[in-house]
Amino acid sequence: MNKIILTDADGVLLDWEHDFNKWMLLKGYTKKVAGIYEMEVAYGMPKLECKKLVKEFNASAWVRYLPAFRDARSGVAHLVEAGYTFICITSLSLDEKAAKLRKRNLEAIFGKGVFTEIVCLDYIG
Repeated sequence: MNKIILTDADGVLLDWEHDFNKWMLLKGYTKKVAGIYEMEVAYGMPKLECKKLVKEFNASAWVRYLPAFRDARSGVAHLVEAGYTFICITSLSLDEKAAKLRKRNLEAIFGKGVFTEIVCLDYIG
């Protein structure tokens, strides 16, 4: 019997918000509300403007270097030891290079072979 877990990446495996916030600071944006995951609310900007910024970030090289989210690394390791494999379905970008960077990021943190498939969907916000 195959033991497969379907998972998202951002906010589950990877701390997307952490590096997005650093990237936004470099672009001159400051967070207005802490503890909110809806970026348009957190940054106090129109949804369409924020959506464009998220799409730009998601297609950038930054997605290769996102850190692990909380203790996702140890949790995944325990599940791998128990015989599970993972399929990651992530709303990132349709850009092929961004998808390759996402795959490298996940493999660097969790190891090769942990993810039998990584499916990158377009970010629609």
